Amino acid sequence: MIVDVMMTMIEPRTILIYLIFLSLAGCKKLQTPDFVTVKEVKVVSLDKKKVVLEGIAIFSNPNDFKLQVKEIAVDVTINEVAMGQVNQLQDFDVPANADFEVPMVIAFAPKDVYKDLFSSLLDVLNNKKMEVYYNGFVRMKSLGVTIKVPIDHREEIRI
Repeated sequence: MIVDVMMTMIEPRTILIYLIFLSLAGCKKLQTPDFVTVKEVKVVSLDKKKVVLEGIAIFSNPNDFKLQVKEIAVDVTINEVAMGQVNQLQDFDVPANADFEVPMVIAFAPKDVYKDLFSSLLDVLNNKKMEVYYNGFVRMKSLGVTIKVPIDHREEIRI
């Protein structure tokens, strides 16, 4: 009898509100993945018209749930000369509580980096270093929330 009286006093929408509140209270806040570094930067191809560099950006996902990479937008500067932007629209899943890799590729004309072709060839023969600077973001999504993870990384590579 008491149970019947209590059930008639509590409306179904009140129960629904409590259930929603309890489910939201149990959710963890989406944490921004950390940019760790860029590794394995290498020259994929090199000729007088085009240089193609490849690298792998390393991130760490501190969340207890997977994320999806949606977009990569990174400006690349070599020897203080803007080369262009890595723009990749790709969707792939990132595991929970793990480090993950995002491949990046940039192509540019060697004349943009060095004054002339002769100087470029001498630098290649002399194993000269290039300073590569990455600045931009990777856009990720989880549970309907989109976040931008900043990238700000500088390193030297040999060509």
